[in-house]
Amino acid sequence: KSDVDPAKLDPRARLVTQRREIYWGEFNWVQATLDSFAQIEREQDYSYLINISGQDYPVWSCERILRFLEGAGGKVFLHHAMLGPGGWPEALDRVEYHHYYGKSRVRALISKAVRGVWRLLGLKRTMPDGLTPYGGANWFTLPRAAVAAILAFAEANPRFVEFMRTVAIPDEVYFHTILLNSPLRASVVNDNHRYVDWSQRLPNPKCLTRGDFEKIAASGKMLCRKIDVRTEGGLLDLLDAGRRDA
Repeated sequence: KSDVDPAKLDPRARLVTQRREIYWGEFNWVQATLDSFAQIEREQDYSYLINISGQDYPVWSCERILRFLEGAGGKVFLHHAMLGPGGWPEALDRVEYHHYYGKSRVRALISKAVRGVWRLLGLKRTMPDGLTPYGGANWFTLPRAAVAAILAFAEANPRFVEFMRTVAIPDEVYFHTILLNSPLRASVVNDNHRYVDWSQRLPNPKCLTRGDFEKIAASGKMLCRKIDVRTEGGLLDLLDAGRRDA
């Protein structure tokens, strides 16, 4: 749905060839990410992939990021928790009941009605193939082995993919569940190296401003989010200067 020209950002930047119409909370967000993974696998020689949004901003210099990843030993940097008691209990509803997000108002109402009936009857879904559901932030840093594992899992487990099409906000569950149920689990670090401020206790994190710079700089994180260029008040200049001094 965007007509952005990536060449205006950097001549090496490009759009994913397979374009997807994305609606918040639905599966095409996951599919667009998988399309990106597949295209990068075909066209690029890389060791790590960093998934960011348009509201992320680097705290470290490119050189420091490269040094860190070269010494990371193939670790997966993924914020995560098990869905359920002792982890992220409020998110368990996302997988236990059928959800629909998209253009069709009728399908959304049907999905809501089905959830209501299931709750009245005390019915709940479980993940296919005995998988334990995990979730967390959908911004992560993955070694190439993890990207390959995610793509291979989707190819080999169509039941899982179909199930995830009716999970609420699946981009915060899909990748985490695959990796935390895989042999790569031992290499997962529960830190996505983003500075995020949830102190306002809103559905979304605080939009960072100049007044947050000291906390960001002291955090030791690779990136920070969220940044809104309309309200950041000079924060980007401070971050740029900090990277030059590092």
